[in-house]
Amino acid sequence: MRRAVERETGPWYARKDAGDNDSLPPLRRIGFLLLELGFTVAEEGGIVAWASCPSVVGSGSSIARPGRL
Repeated sequence: MRRAVERETGPWYARKDAGDNDSLPPLRRIGFLLLELGFTVAEEGGIVAWASCPSVVGSGSSIARPGRL
């Protein structure tokens, strides 16, 4: 999974590092998707992950919250 994420984000990081601010929205989308996936897997494993990061959950994303799975 790490290699897949690096493969997907590498070009966006390079563009960001070169000063291309158009790379920020795709990086944010990828970041929130990874958070959502991680929270979902953690919750399925018995971890109440949403409680450990309320600022992300409260950001309007679709990250798993109680009753949202």
